[in-house]
Amino acid sequence: VKSFGLHESGTGYCVKFAIDERDPAINTRKYVHRLVEPLIELEQPYKIVTDRYYTSVDTARSLQDKGVFLYGTIRRDRGCPTSLLDDIKARPLANGEFRWRMAPSAPTPLSLIAWRDSDKNGTLFLSTCHKPTDAAEVRRRVRGAPDVQK
Repeated sequence: VKSFGLHESGTGYCVKFAIDERDPAINTRKYVHRLVEPLIELEQPYKIVTDRYYTSVDTARSLQDKGVFLYGTIRRDRGCPTSLLDDIKARPLANGEFRWRMAPSAPTPLSLIAWRDSDKNGTLFLSTCHKPTDAAEVRRRVRGAPDVQK
């Protein structure tokens, strides 16, 4: 049995949860929509974070139309632009390298970022609330290094 929920990020309070019924008629997009119904009814902008199983371009766009922004890692078979995937195949990413694509046709742009760090295949990140051109410093631990690296 698989369960998933909508939790408030500050306190961890469970707003709503659902049980995966293994019904083939219910896809991941429908599960995400069921969970965010309370947010849509409030008619305020919210940001939700999803993992790669529940993230798709279709889900992001449909939530964006309802005023809910989504970001999270995404699987390659969930609507990623072929231009980015083809570019990565032609020129594989080096460690620490990233590439991005942006679809500006919506009220808020849809950004897809590919980067390679410790995963040999790289990671894809989809967002309706982040611009790939915004810079940020990330601190992380490096295996075998004594301190946190920038």
